[in-house]
Amino acid sequence: MNKLTVLFYITFFAAVHGLTEEEKMAIHEDCFSQSGVSEEMASKVMDGVFVDDPKLKLYILCFAKKVGIMNDSGDIQVDVFRAKLGTKVPDEVKLNEIIAKCAIKKGTPEETIFALSRCTHGNKS
Repeated sequence: MNKLTVLFYITFFAAVHGLTEEEKMAIHEDCFSQSGVSEEMASKVMDGVFVDDPKLKLYILCFAKKVGIMNDSGDIQVDVFRAKLGTKVPDEVKLNEIIAKCAIKKGTPEETIFALSRCTHGNKS
């Protein structure tokens, strides 16, 4: 997976507070190896193309759990998500709109985090 893709996820999850670059890369490498996602599949995310792929969903889920946005039960940790996204979306009204629209539990943890990621990516501006 190229560094731009990794940077997207690091940025998407709002400059993971308290982690060094080495820790961030370790999370990426662990999730990349656990999920088996292809570099091509993950790099499409940089263009805003979220391919409905089980391996991509597992990668995003792994990353979200490791940074605290989702717990082991598959629940979105809204306070954590708000704090992290708030570093990239300082407008409180816009932030609340994104959370209301995007932080919706789906049938599985993979579907939930995939939908959250896709929705948030499309609503940050």
